[in-house]
Amino acid sequence: MRRSIALAATCSFAALSACSGSSSGTCQTDSDCGSNLVCNQGHCQGQVSGGASTGGSGVASTSGGGGSSTGSTRGASSSSSAGSSTGRQTAGTTSSGSASAGSTSGGSTAGGSTSGGAAGTTGGASSGSGGSSTGGGACAGGCTSPFTCDTASGLCKNQGVPQLSSFWIIVMENTSFSSLNGNTSQAPYLNSLFASGGPGVELVGYQDTGVHPSLPNYLGLAGGDNFGITSDGEASDPAHQVAATNPDIASQLEAAGLTWHEYSEAQLTPCALSDTGSDGTAPGTFASKHDPMPHFLITQQNTASCDANDVSFEPEGTMPGLAADVAAGTYYNYVFISPSLCDDGHDSCSPLNNPIEQQDQWLQANVPTILNSSAYAQNGVLVITWDEGASDSDSIMAVILSPMLQTPGSQDNHNYTHYSTLSTVEAGFGLSSLPKANGHNDPLITTVWK
Repeated sequence: MRRSIALAATCSFAALSACSGSSSGTCQTDSDCGSNLVCNQGHCQGQVSGGASTGGSGVASTSGGGGSSTGSTRGASSSSSAGSSTGRQTAGTTSSGSASAGSTSGGSTAGGSTSGGAAGTTGGASSGSGGSSTGGGACAGGCTSPFTCDTASGLCKNQGVPQLSSFWIIVMENTSFSSLNGNTSQAPYLNSLFASGGPGVELVGYQDTGVHPSLPNYLGLAGGDNFGITSDGEASDPAHQVAATNPDIASQLEAAGLTWHEYSEAQLTPCALSDTGSDGTAPGTFASKHDPMPHFLITQQNTASCDANDVSFEPEGTMPGLAADVAAGTYYNYVFISPSLCDDGHDSCSPLNNPIEQQDQWLQANVPTILNSSAYAQNGVLVITWDEGASDSDSIMAVILSPMLQTPGSQDNHNYTHYSTLSTVEAGFGLSSLPKANGHNDPLITTVWK
């Protein structure tokens, strides 16, 4: 059992947030704040420009590519100064969960960017420049290295990938592409996401990492390799842990001053290292093998951060769950979501007793929470994929959803993989590629964007 840490909520935030305040940083009414600021939960904040905030208070995006700001989040991991994209961030979470901000020379983004130019944030929102074209002109506000302005789309891009404010990934279990594609009787909601008029693009020909069973694929999505682990096991088992010298996406983000959260359904304690219950126990149980971050010792041993960020998908103890966080306007740059063993289709569970229908009904109940959030609306991306197919040679389903897609409601037939997804996310935040560092040169997902 891991120790639970409850953090005080000090400042809600949405995509493109910059939480700023009076000289003291606190307030009781709007009159305590400066011009164009409002008082929210005791802190002065700007209001969203160029888009409405759903479920939370809005904040102003920076202009001119500059301006740093500070903020804090409930339950977010804490403070990190700018640093190497692969360095380990060891600063613990403060009692208020505040995130310290920094800025690069040459003006850059709130929340501190790395020397490589990671997209900066404050307390889990997105970058100052953000690639948004609101306010007039292509890439209004300018782009920060390594991002450059793509004048055709008005987006700041790095290696063909737009600068991200938030990235969400949902991973389902053990279902082949052929079992889902066009299966409108058992998976009508999933198929509607990439049908004509839908918000997403189906990545036809998408593959897993080529190593089975589940855990190696989750490690590939989070760390860019299987690190010699070729079987399933709990994060408490040394044989299924990745050495602390190997970074994962969580440690990369923290080193860059960005935020992350991993929501696992049926997880009973923060940063759980062992399974709870057993396969087939309705309404679903938690499996450590589907929760990748604690398998990386660089994250597991950073106890304050792991306890604050590796939490239950639904309300459990001091963990509010994803829907409550979104309703409160609490967002993170990177979100990894693992449904329970029933809802991810790993097991056949009553009353449906049909893994594909179980997956589809869970997606229908929960995906709109993300799609209707202000974080998604402002340069956000959601990927829904499966860890592997029903057999080792199967292609797997992957759907990418974003307001930045060139042709939503369509298919893309390029050959992408789990390593492509991780490298794409890292490019979108200005981070270095962990798959490439581990010898995997799978292409970035670049063909779907405006």
